[in-house]
Amino acid sequence: MDEFVKNTGQVLDYLTQKNACNVIVSATRNCFCQLKMYLEEKEVSYTRQAADEWLKTVSGNYVGETISRYKNAIYKLNDVYAYGEIRSVTRYKSDGTYFGQLTETLRCQIEDFLSELSGSGKSHVTVQNHKGELARIFYRLKEQYGIHDFFTLTYNDIIDFYHSDSHEGRFSKRFANEVFTKILCFYYGKGIFPFGYTILIHHLSLGKGTFWNNVSQDVIEEM
Repeated sequence: MDEFVKNTGQVLDYLTQKNACNVIVSATRNCFCQLKMYLEEKEVSYTRQAADEWLKTVSGNYVGETISRYKNAIYKLNDVYAYGEIRSVTRYKSDGTYFGQLTETLRCQIEDFLSELSGSGKSHVTVQNHKGELARIFYRLKEQYGIHDFFTLTYNDIIDFYHSDSHEGRFSKRFANEVFTKILCFYYGKGIFPFGYTILIHHLSLGKGTFWNNVSQDVIEEM
């Protein structure tokens, strides 16, 4: 069990160095503590198969976000056992320009979304691209609108941000709109935001034609 303790410690140190939020670090530590108890009870050494079997036994006890965090902890632990280092860096790689300057709450809200994105089968590159863009968006929301918790976002914040967020080309603007809408939809699914948030950016960017010309802002805000 000495190797297990050493390797799990390496993962926790890695998260600390990458400025992972306390929620992620705590979930990772809890994961490793429970997994260690399981291995000791079964009198087996750590293997990827043993970890997968343990995850199956606890999956029904936690909400999806917790299990996603546990799976990410196992991904990193497998890297340490296989390579002696963590190579799944796209999952929680810190963006020194923006991500590291966000509040812990904002970082966790991005990471929860990324956990869902990773679990849906998206590639590491796709997840990392989303993280970089969300870090930029959240940083601007924090600096320009004083938002330290994404859940306090208002309709007016989204509208003002959309109009002030200039880009050199239409493709980068389109990607920003897409990523912003995805995280709004994600938290609508969690019951945080009203449905109107999920269509607001679409309304602002493509608000033309018979349908959108007859939809007022008041109607959207009531959705």
